[in-house]
Amino acid sequence: MITKGVGFLPLLVLVPFVVLVRRGWPAPVPGVGRLSLAGVVAMLVAISLWFVPMMVATSAGGDLLAYRNEILFQQTVTRYADAWHHHEPLWYYFVNIIPLFWLPLTALVPWLWPRWRSALRERDTFTTLLLAWVVIVVVFFTFSTGKRGLYVLPAVPALAMAAAPWLPDLLRARGTRRLAFGLGAVMVACVALAAVYFAVDGKAAAHRS
Repeated sequence: MITKGVGFLPLLVLVPFVVLVRRGWPAPVPGVGRLSLAGVVAMLVAISLWFVPMMVATSAGGDLLAYRNEILFQQTVTRYADAWHHHEPLWYYFVNIIPLFWLPLTALVPWLWPRWRSALRERDTFTTLLLAWVVIVVVFFTFSTGKRGLYVLPAVPALAMAAAPWLPDLLRARGTRRLAFGLGAVMVACVALAAVYFAVDGKAAAHRS
């Protein structure tokens, strides 16, 4: 959080966690609510060891004050709310990024979705929180005026963890094995075409020179 303001995002997963526990869902670890609160306090204390001296040192004004405002506000709040580059439409992540760049996980969603739905019905708190984290990250950056594919990468490990319990069975199924073979064939074809293109283009460039 000190180096990048969006480090606060993982804290947002405590919101669905509190809601689920209050509705009677099982907590993965006894007393995890108190541990989470203690973790937040410890994090704020650690940040204050840098934040308070920094605010005191830059309060006199001058270049340090301008630099502080640039780092704390311009590069975080302003970049999120009124970005000056990487402008993309609201559906950018859902159309341009997630379907292609989150492969092969996105290709497994038709098989994973019924299992995730059963996990939600069975009050599987861990899986639900992982999926909630994916939604939080994607929704948060969707409403930013500036969008880049790497912004939503923190959601990918959570998606992989949410899929992990069912992957051994899925990867033995005929449909997913055919899918994996098809994706592999497409990737090999793309690499081969790219290699041929650059080889021909390189020879043409050498001939022109």
